[in-house]
Amino acid sequence: MMQTTEPRPIFSRSTMVGWIDLLGYGDQIADAEFDPDNAEAEKPIRRLRQFHRIVREHSSRSFRTLTINDGAAAYRDQHKTSPKHAYDFIRQCWRLFRAVQKEDDIGARMVIATGKRAAGSRAGIEQTQNAFSKILDRYADGEITKEQALDK
Repeated sequence: MMQTTEPRPIFSRSTMVGWIDLLGYGDQIADAEFDPDNAEAEKPIRRLRQFHRIVREHSSRSFRTLTINDGAAAYRDQHKTSPKHAYDFIRQCWRLFRAVQKEDDIGARMVIATGKRAAGSRAGIEQTQNAFSKILDRYADGEITKEQALDK
């Protein structure tokens, strides 16, 4: 008799990441003693705000980014069904890089990498969704007012 085994749970996801950061920003802010309130920080802070704006303008539901000071990471899980997703991601990374290069006097560098990441837990997301649903249910049932629902 042939034994059947349960399918193994998937603990990893194939992911692409693009990391971009501003060249020379560390030296610029160091000249201001790493103090954004220092008068010498005006130019690097203006440069940083411009970088944040460019990243924000290129971010979307399909090109999510996380900006950390003078760097930003874009990431996307890849689907085995179509290489188009990888191509789209690389194209969006290239557009972001070109936009920063065009507007920044010094420039940036970008690295794109692919690999596996551990699948995260959805427990926190599900807990928040459940709490939100309970508030909506209580409002719909007339147990709480709109103000009370918004205050929760």
